[in-house]
Parts: sequence; C-alpha cells; structure tokens
Amino acid sequence: MRQRSLKRWGVAATTALVTALVSALVHWLGLPELAGWPNLPNGPSLGRPEATLRGRVTAVADGDTLTLQSAGQEHRVRLGGIDAPELAQPHGPQARAALALQCLGRQAEVHTHERDRYGRTVGTVRCGGWLNQPSTHGGTRANTSASATPAATPETAPEAATSTAATPTANAELVRQGHAWVYERYNQDPTLPDLQARARRQHLGLWAQKNPTPPWTWRQQNNAEK
Repeated sequence: MRQRSLKRWGVAATTALVTALVSALVHWLGLPELAGWPNLPNGPSLGRPEATLRGRVTAVADGDTLTLQSAGQEHRVRLGGIDAPELAQPHGPQARAALALQCLGRQAEVHTHERDRYGRTVGTVRCGGWLNQPSTHGGTRANTSASATPAATPETAPEAATSTAATPTANAELVRQGHAWVYERYNQDPTLPDLQARARRQHLGLWAQKNPTPPWTWRQQNNAEK
C-alpha cells in the first residue's frame, strides 16, 4: 500500500512539474494558453506578440490578402477585421483590383495582430508611396525583373517608410469604398461598422447589388476555405 501511495505521489509530482515547465515555456515564447486562443477565421492564432513589418507589397491575391517583401523575407498578409468577396463571387475581382490600386508596388506598414493556421500574418495595413511600378499584366504583381528600378528599403528610403503614418488603413478604405464587408466576428476596429453603413447607404461597390452574399456565407455554401 505504501509503495502504491509513493508511486501515485511520484506520478502526480512529475505531472505537475511537466505542466509547470510547459507553462513556463509557453509564457517565455509569448504563446497563448491553449484555452485562450482566439478563434480566427482560419482557426486558432499562434498568438505571437504584436509587431510592425515594413516593406514593399509585391503581390495581391484577392481583396483582403497581399504579399509583403520585408527584410529579405516574404510575408503573406491577411487584412484583419474585413472580408472581401471571393474572386469567384460578384465583385471579387473588383475588390482585388481596389486593394492592388492602393498597395501594389508601394511601401507598406503592417501592424500585426496574430498569425493564422495557414501561416498568414493578420494585421492592419497602411500603404504609402511607390517603390516600384506595378506590373500592367493582370495588375496583381509588382515588377520584380532584373531590369526594374531597384526598390528602396525602409533603411534607404526613410521618407517612404514614415509616409504611411497619416495614411488611412487599407482595411478601412476597402470598407469605405464598398469593396469589403466588416468581419464583425473578428473586427477590432470600432470605426469600420460606420464606414460600412455609409457605403451601403450610398450603394458603393458590392452594395450596388440588391442582396450581396457575405463571403463567409458563400464559402460555407461552396465548401471553400479562405
């Protein structure tokens, strides 16, 4: 009996020690507790601390996803708090064109919130001046050929790096112009609902449709992922 009690005590002590070590490691890495992970559109966030990325937008996938080249690395960025129509939806191509017009080939600053399960950075995006002329072929990828004018970096172009500070966020502009919905379930920007209401009253962009289908509903109906 005594041996069983000692064995149980040893198992409990080992479990407590392992739990404490794991919790300490999670805290040290800046990861969230598993029970507290936010439920993002594409699954749980990795919960990394907020940070700011600066670089050049080299590609636009759709109305709320772009690629940022920063410090020699590519970051796929999902604009937080909004949801643009999918490319296969009505107004989907127009939403992508609107984001490309604002950001493609430009200096951008991304205030990151988290990272989704697909590895995309979720955040707020501000786009400033031109760093390179965007491609005219399809309008979705910047000119990265060897003959293109070399793109400046935040270190070599401080004016471009700081010019985004007073610029409205691309997230808000897409909503204001009627190119994206407010993703109410995940939105953290209190200004977006009013911008959407105004765009809707003025029948701007996707709101010119009589009964536009929210992209999250469309994905559910078509078994599509974002």
